[in-house]
Amino acid sequence: MDFFTHVTALASLAVVAVQQILKLNFVPMGFANRHPVPTNILLSIAAAIIAAWKTSVAPHSWTDWVLLIATVSVVAAIVYNSTLRNWAQLRSTEGEGN
Repeated sequence: MDFFTHVTALASLAVVAVQQILKLNFVPMGFANRHPVPTNILLSIAAAIIAAWKTSVAPHSWTDWVLLIATVSVVAAIVYNSTLRNWAQLRSTEGEGN
């Protein structure tokens, strides 16, 4: 596995984890439940910036940044949809806006 793929996979898993934490009942904001796609995009932007800052993945142009953010966002959405979306016990812990 090349380094870019490794960084993208880890960043995507981080996005899924943080997004799910934001959806739990004890988090007072319901933004993540009401607007999951914008939440995914915002978290993907943050994850891409952190990944580029902490690793040797260095986007050189704005199109490289768009590609990195889009890749993290899409992989995070795929991971969420294939693993967490149909998990009934986890969905019962989410706040309003399901």
